[in-house]
Order: sequence, then structure tokens, then C-alpha cells
Amino acid sequence: MILTSNTATLSIFFISLILGLASFAALIYFAIAFSRNKHVVNIDYKSLGLKFVIPLASAVIFSLVMFISIVYLNDYPFNARDWSLLIIGGILFVLAVCVFFASFIIYYYKTNLERGIQKILYPLMITSIIMTFVCFIPLFDSYAPYMPFPLSKGILINGEGISFPNYLDHESPTIAWYALFILGGAILVYFICDHKMYKEYGKHGLLESTFLVALPSGIIGARIWFVVIDVIGNPDSQFRQDWTNIFKIWDGGLAIVGGAVLGIIVGVLWFMWRNKGYSIFRVMDIVVPTILIAQAVGRWGNFFNYEVYGGETAISNWWFLPTFIIRQMDVGWAQGGIETGTTMFVPLFLIESVTNLIGYFVIAYIFGKALKKYMVPGNLAAMYIIWYGITRAIMEPLRDAQFEYDTSWITAFVMIGVGLALIGANYLIRYYLKRKKTQALAEKNYKLIIFDLDGTSADTDKMVVETMRQMFQKFAPEMKVSDAQLVKFSGPPLRVSLPKTFPDVNVEEAMNEFNTLSKPNYDRYVKTFPGEKKTLLALKKAGYKLAIVTNKANKFIDYTMKLIDLEGVFDVIVGFDDVKNPKPDPEGIKICQNKLGLTSDETLYIGDTYYDYLTAKNAKVDFALVKFANKPIEEKMEIPPKFIFVNYEEILHALIEISEG
Repeated sequence: MILTSNTATLSIFFISLILGLASFAALIYFAIAFSRNKHVVNIDYKSLGLKFVIPLASAVIFSLVMFISIVYLNDYPFNARDWSLLIIGGILFVLAVCVFFASFIIYYYKTNLERGIQKILYPLMITSIIMTFVCFIPLFDSYAPYMPFPLSKGILINGEGISFPNYLDHESPTIAWYALFILGGAILVYFICDHKMYKEYGKHGLLESTFLVALPSGIIGARIWFVVIDVIGNPDSQFRQDWTNIFKIWDGGLAIVGGAVLGIIVGVLWFMWRNKGYSIFRVMDIVVPTILIAQAVGRWGNFFNYEVYGGETAISNWWFLPTFIIRQMDVGWAQGGIETGTTMFVPLFLIESVTNLIGYFVIAYIFGKALKKYMVPGNLAAMYIIWYGITRAIMEPLRDAQFEYDTSWITAFVMIGVGLALIGANYLIRYYLKRKKTQALAEKNYKLIIFDLDGTSADTDKMVVETMRQMFQKFAPEMKVSDAQLVKFSGPPLRVSLPKTFPDVNVEEAMNEFNTLSKPNYDRYVKTFPGEKKTLLALKKAGYKLAIVTNKANKFIDYTMKLIDLEGVFDVIVGFDDVKNPKPDPEGIKICQNKLGLTSDETLYIGDTYYDYLTAKNAKVDFALVKFANKPIEEKMEIPPKFIFVNYEEILHALIEISEG
């Protein structure tokens, strides 16, 4: 059989598509394999070069061939400008996509990567995702002058075969691009939140079941809200005429406000039910603002559906937009189906998409990082409500008349008010609880503050996790352990936990191996907690005696103190070599009290584990639980901690106010 030129071109298209996808899959496979290799902590560019560069280059070449074949398949009369946009935009677009996914996987899931490499990967990842969108514009714009518009809104599969209906066809697609954008935005947000939860709590997958419950709940809420608003604001509502239209969600019609409200409520309740020991306010601050990213992606579904746009405007006013946006927004599609080439609708979908992205970065980075010291847990989640309310208040009056709902504008101001009220209530309630805590502390008249070391005075959890991972690789390579399981070794005496974990290994051999493996991990991971040194120095200045009681060997205590620059800060340090009976025996606390001439009533012991709680209980001193390492305590405490602190700043304010009072 002799192939015609068109058949040959079609074959080239599919072959290049398959090979391009295969190259991309190979790149992702190597990135995942590299991330799972716990023995490698750095990037060897020579050995890894072929594994990454070859599939990367292949993906670019085969994709470019596919892009070019599209031109010949459709007989597009490309000129020099079009070819330049296609080739340059195509190469950079595919390159940016590949780099983004590879860097995303390595940065988020290569937990033991060198800090220096992490600092390179993060800006590389952010730059590549920006370049993905930037480079997509010239690539798509090279086709835009010749493509049929309006664009397809999805894929229709029926007895007649497969087709791609658009706005003018008045047919509902089997697979709508709108739905795929919503789903894609939700998945992207899940991975972002999963990484942030890992950084906060040292465990992946905490949000997995919550995502599976909150996503459909959000879709249901969005549909209910849309139906209610349409019925209230539109006497000729399709839902009044036929109530079964309520279930025809594939025809479009989702109100994001309703989706956010029900999705957040169900997600919060589900997470609280399934996960104990986590700060729900901190989790909400991580998850809720990222909904803006999902909404920014989802708004592009409105673009393909040719809906929720603004009033008419001259195309010349929007000359800077890509050709494909201008042509899709042409008013002619809604006024007889003939492109005008002079007048378009204001692309509110684009404005709102950009506004949502700006909102996320304002909330997460300006308020969440730059102004963090003025924030309290829960504020960022409330700011999402405020930001989205402001966005809706601005956008609603700009919509074309057929998409206007007075109730939506009212709802926008209600959201702003609710968000402000939640922040105000958050500060007031926390102020009341803080005063109550301070009063309780004042009644005790503490003079000696004893700290645990690992997880309390030094952030050593990452060091313990990586060292224990290496221990398992040597003594029990067949066992698969998660970071959440490994972090539990931070706290209990290693002479107790190691024999239980590796019963066939001599305890001295295990201890020596741990000490050997932990040395480089100390240098790489151990650090102080935010605000710690400032708090400790202020407490000393206020007259408090400070001490440490730990099960760590004295030589490692000295090394840790030097490493985190806390030498000379503590009045007494009691380590494993100083006692006959380590924690949870009270001997270490008694040694501190005897050296400083203070009693149990004047002592507060601060720690982060159940062993610390037992130590304080056995010594008959008050116990304060710290949660700045974010390790949930699974064991039940018979007597609740006297106090709970989430950061050193809380310790500072509480104890300094007592001394000044």
C-alpha cells in the first residue's frame, strides 16, 4: 500500500506523539527513581546527565515534529512569523514542562537532598512553571490565525463517532474541558498541599482521604449554590421548568462560592475525624488559600465554554492579548455566529484567574511569611474568604447581563464581612486564652525551666529520620518504613528503642552505628527553632534558671550546643552519662533541682514527646508540651499537659509577662 502525503503526515503525527509521550514518561520515571534512592543526597551531573538529558531532548524533538505535522495536516499557510513562533515556542514550552515535572518530583519527594541543591531546585521549578504558560502563548498563537473558532468545549462521543463540539453546536460534550480544568486544578493543589504538610509534619499522604471527600463535596456545593442562585434570580430558570436539569452538571453551571464553602466544611470535619493530634487551624492555613490556585485553573474552563464574560469592548483596547484569546472572545459567536474581528467581550475569566493567583501569593507569602509574626493560626484561611469576596464584589458588576446575579454581589460582601469577623474573633479568643494561660503560669511562680533537647531545644527530627533510614537499610533492608514511623525514634532512649527495633543486632553495635551515621546528618540538618535563642536569652535576663535534661550522650550534647550556637546559655545540662537511670526516670530533673537549690513547685519541664511527659510526671513537676516540631503524640496522657506551646514566642510572652508582673 502506498501512503498518500496526508496519510504519511498523519502517521508521522501519531508516531511523534507516542515517542514524545514515551520520552516524557522516561524522564518522569528517572526523576521518581532518583527521588526514591535514599543513598544519594547530591546530584552527580555526569552520571545522571544521560538519564535526564536524553529523554528530555527526545521529548523536545518528537514534540516539535508533532507540532510541525499539525501544520501540514491542516494545510495552514504559515509565514515566517508563524514558523518562528511555532519552533521557538514549541521547544521552550516542552522544555519548560519537562523541567517543571522533573524538578517538582525531585524537590517535593527527594527528602534527603542537599540543602544547596534544594535552593537551586525551588527557583528552577517556579521559573519552569511560569515559562510553561509564557511559552504556550506563542506556540498556540502560531496556529490561532488559521484555526476554526470558537474553540471546542470538549469531546462528544456518540453513535456517530467522536466530535469536538463548540459553543455554536449547542451540544453537551461527553468529556468537557471545563471538568478537566477543575479536576486538574484540584490535583495540582493536592500535590502542593501534600508537600507543605510534609514540610510541616514530616509525612506524605495526610490529606489523601480528605481530598477524595472534599473534592466531590465541593462540586456538589458548587452545583447547589448555582441552582439556588439561578432559581432565585431568574424567573425563567431552566430548573423551574424542569427540575431534572439540576442533575445535568455536564451542561455547565457551578458556583465556586458554594463549592468552596461546602468543600472546606466537609474537608475540615473529615480531617479532624481521621487525623488526631494536628492543629486544624495550621492545616487550614496550608490548604484553604491554595483553593485560589484551583480556581485560577478552573476559570479557563469558562474560556472554552464561552461564558461568564464581561461587556463588549473594542479589540484594539486588548491588543496585547494573544490572538487565540481575542478570537475566542469575539462577540460575533454570541450574535449570529459570525466573527466580527473588531469587537470582543471583556475576558473576565482571565482577569479573575490572574487575580486568584495574585491572591494566593499575597496570602501565602506576604502574610504567611513576610508578616508571619503578626499572624495567628487560622488567619490565612480567613483571608481566603476575604480575598475571594473582594474579587467577586469587583467582578460581578462587570459581567455581561446574562451572567449577572444580584445575590452573587450580595454574597461577596457577606464573605468579606465573615472573613473579617473570623479574624477578629480569632485574635480575641486567642488573647483570652493567652491571658488565662499567663494567669495560670503566674500562680505557679516558676524559677527553673528545664528543656528536653531533641525536638525541643534542637530541631533534630530530620537528622533522626535520615539516620534511622540508613539504620534500616543496613540492619533491616527488607522493611519499608515511612518518615512518620522514623520520626518516632526522636525522643525515646535509643538504648531502649534500638534493641526493640533490631533484636538480632548487639545493642552496642547498633549504638555505634547510629553515632557514626548521624555525624554527617547532624551537620546537614540540625538547627534551632525560630525565635529560640532570643527567647532563651530573654528568660535568663528575666532571672529564670535554664537547664536541659536529655537521654543523649554528653559528647553529642556538646556537639549539638556548639552546632546550634547555644553554648553557655543553659545553667545545667544533664545527659545520659550523668545519670544511672535515664528518662523517664526523674533522676535528671532532681539533679538540676539540687544543683540550683530549687523545688518541684518551682520547676517547669518542657518537652515534645510522651517520654518527656512521663519524666515530668515521675518527678512530680508541671509539664508543658511543645508542638513546634509538629509531631502528633499518639499515647494518651493520663493528666493533660499544664500548658501547650506552639512556638518559642509563646513561651517568651507567657514567662516574661509573669516576671514583669
